Amino acid sequence: MVFLGGGTTPWAQALFLFLVGEMILFLPPEGGLGRILNGVFLGLAVLPVFTFLPAAWFEELEWRVVLTQDLGIPLAFPLTPQPWLTLEAWLVYLGGLGWIYWMLATRWNGGERAAVARWLSIGIVLIAALSLSFRATGWHPEFWESEKFGPFPNRNQSGNFFALGALLILARAHLDFRRRTRPWAGLSWIAGWAVVAAAVFASYSRAGVLLLFGGAAAYLGGVAWLGARQSRHLESEDDDEAPPEDDTADEGAQRRERTSRTLALGASLLLLLACTFFVFGGETLQRFRVERDAGAARAIDPAFRFALQADALDLAAASAWPGIGLGNMGDLLGLYRTRTMIPARAIHPESDWVWLRVELGWLGLLLALVGVLLVVQRILPLRRGGVEPIRLAGLLALGAFVLHGVFDVSGHRLGTLLTAAVVAGLAVPRLPRGGRPALLGFRIGGAALGVVGFIALGAAWQRADFPGSIGVSNDKSLAYESAARGEVSVAQRQVTEALRWAPLDYHSYLVRAELGVAARMALPEVEDDFARARTLEPRSVVPPYREAIQWMKWRPENAVNALAEACRRDPGGADKMIARVVEMGAGPDAAIFRERLRAWVRGDAQRLSLFLTHARPEEVREEIQLLLERDPGLKSCTAVQLPRILQAWAVVGDAPSLLRAFGENPEWQRAAWQSWAIAFSRTGDVERASEIAGRYAPAPALPGTSGEDSIAALERDFQRHPEDVAKAYDLFQALTKAGRAAEALATITRVTAQPRVPGYLHYLEAGARMKRGEYAAAWDAWQRYFQTLRANG
Repeated sequence: MVFLGGGTTPWAQALFLFLVGEMILFLPPEGGLGRILNGVFLGLAVLPVFTFLPAAWFEELEWRVVLTQDLGIPLAFPLTPQPWLTLEAWLVYLGGLGWIYWMLATRWNGGERAAVARWLSIGIVLIAALSLSFRATGWHPEFWESEKFGPFPNRNQSGNFFALGALLILARAHLDFRRRTRPWAGLSWIAGWAVVAAAVFASYSRAGVLLLFGGAAAYLGGVAWLGARQSRHLESEDDDEAPPEDDTADEGAQRRERTSRTLALGASLLLLLACTFFVFGGETLQRFRVERDAGAARAIDPAFRFALQADALDLAAASAWPGIGLGNMGDLLGLYRTRTMIPARAIHPESDWVWLRVELGWLGLLLALVGVLLVVQRILPLRRGGVEPIRLAGLLALGAFVLHGVFDVSGHRLGTLLTAAVVAGLAVPRLPRGGRPALLGFRIGGAALGVVGFIALGAAWQRADFPGSIGVSNDKSLAYESAARGEVSVAQRQVTEALRWAPLDYHSYLVRAELGVAARMALPEVEDDFARARTLEPRSVVPPYREAIQWMKWRPENAVNALAEACRRDPGGADKMIARVVEMGAGPDAAIFRERLRAWVRGDAQRLSLFLTHARPEEVREEIQLLLERDPGLKSCTAVQLPRILQAWAVVGDAPSLLRAFGENPEWQRAAWQSWAIAFSRTGDVERASEIAGRYAPAPALPGTSGEDSIAALERDFQRHPEDVAKAYDLFQALTKAGRAAEALATITRVTAQPRVPGYLHYLEAGARMKRGEYAAAWDAWQRYFQTLRANG
């Protein structure tokens, strides 16, 4: 599952169901977990079924009222709003429970446990090596939907997988070093561990780095504790039973010495790893430096995670005791996002445990916690010797995985969950056999899962209209293809089929509304679908922005409300969105749209400043006149808005009136000096425009020169390389210092005519031309310098 993109796609989950079903059918677990733990697993398996009970049996829920009455979405009778998605998620969930049970109950002996750990570690090293090579080449398989690095779509899942793998590999290295006849094997594991550690660093995951360092440190501490406990045991035996000449104390001393050597070697490697990370950590290291600027804080600040979890718990509080049903988190969470205002969709609450609470209720969360505690109880106590390093690694991996689940959702991703279950299973000691009824039940369940997985795989392969996420994916994919061929009505039918399986899929409503615009369907139907998409995702900027774009193609006057909503959700992206919509509204049939748009922007200086940047000249003049009537001194404008408004006025407005306004408001002159200079240039006074630019334009940082003093040598060098900016700059500075201003200017203008030259060259050219009284050419150079300032922010 890890190699198949982490098992996050519907077809990969179908394949998992088939494989795990066949495994349970033909190789059912040989041992049992005891009545209490068996009861926990049975309770977890059955609990999701309660969400298929009629919704009428429970109290009326707020979110069901919104969906059915406000949005007019027809929901089926069960408590879960999307029963087909819940059924599919329950089957995958059962497969995961079966896998975990199988791993915990399998009766491995020491040799089998070591062999499983060896082959799993080799697989993890290979995937780490593949990930690093794919990053180096810039290519990876299509089914690796990674956002940054590794097979998983999310970087934290990749970091989690590699960090837990590094812990197991560390145990394998310790095991082989302890067998003093195989030091070469231990060294090979250390090399593999370094590869996996490099993958953790490259994953861009802070959680992965913390798990890597924390896991290694905890493992060394566990080894020290086991060694100290064994030494104390040997010493107590010596005191109570052994004669003075017995060598038991020597054996204890030897064990302590070996433990000390192991700890010293491990601590040295850990210190080396930490130094390597701080030197070569790159972007991953930068993620630990939390920025508080508007662009970064919202995605990096850990407070975002806790706020999103609080939103999810609000959803849980507004739901019945069995939860909302498996598979519904991503489609219902948006309705309760009151604390997390970022303009992007959230499909989970950034916590496995909160996710369990929402979809399975408090009882599901309690059963999961009890199950973890009982598994830990079965693992303990650990003893020194044998394959205890692997068991120690398994226990620590389980603890790290559970702790990471508080802040992320690795427990809801097959690739990480299945790997963690194997590692945790290696920590469970050999258990007694189970009874016949248990074996029969497992075989029946395995056969059922295998059949369902096989059918689902076939549906995914044939792109069939199949219940669940496979059908949703197939129907939407076919709809895109039909729309591309111009078969709009067919595409609408196919999207409607997708909504039959997933009636809360905001994206399907959005696509159907867009197809309705293309087909010029009845207006209320299109408006209803757009409203459903916006309401189901009340924070994402995508639905209202795409709605605005679509209305511009049919009814431009309807686009203003959608644009206003998009700008409200994402103020930082308002400039680009307004620019795109205004550009589309340039036709003669958009008069009503532009009137409504202007009425909207008049109510806010920020919106007006953005609109004026893209407005027509006559619109700029009219809006500025109206603004001055309301606010003659533009006191309501901020330090950011004022220059934008004055810039639009200077470029296409009435220049003489702007110059009078600058005279009446001298505080504008420094705040909007570019607009002041542009206004003078439009009246033909380029000398005054250049003087203002020379007075207020920020001086660029100038590079150093080569140190060559000979002008003749510099001229020869420049003649051989007339396009070389650095050589032109050296010659310019030497000629200027020698008082040969005309030659210096001629030198620099040979390179400023080239595209994309450094801004400081235009600055130097403008200053040189002003000294010679060439104000028209100086103003041209200043404008090019202004362009570089705007390009650099």
